[in-house]
Amino acid sequence: MDRLYGDCEYTFEDLDRTKGMDFVQKYLRMKHVIVFKMSHDVLQFNFYDHSKVILSSHGLLITYIDKNYELTRYTLSEIMAQALQPPVADPEQAKFHQRLVDKLKYCKEMLTPIRNASTNQMGPVADEGGAVHAVSAKPSTVSLR
Repeated sequence: MDRLYGDCEYTFEDLDRTKGMDFVQKYLRMKHVIVFKMSHDVLQFNFYDHSKVILSSHGLLITYIDKNYELTRYTLSEIMAQALQPPVADPEQAKFHQRLVDKLKYCKEMLTPIRNASTNQMGPVADEGGAVHAVSAKPSTVSLR
């Protein structure tokens, strides 16, 4: 219970706020993660190892909270640049970055079928050449609630 009510530097209570509050719009529970779509266009992935990946600014800003509740924030370009560089001398740092990249890959794998399912329900779709194709509006098995 202490971990649930722990005092972290990035948490606070705004008792005077009554308007413009952020809330969960949709959620999806999966094998290794729970995905939350927030009202302010943020996606939060809560992994069962208690780590979290938060995608904001259309996925260009990544906030990572590890299982020890250490918060780090990166831009997507910083993470990609780090992944392309040779391994760092510090093995803990290399392991941390690899774990973050693996979690981001998993997030992408989870979002791709959701996006495809919602695209399939939208109706006619234009391809890259501008040709319009009819798309079925069958209910999908993968969607955020």
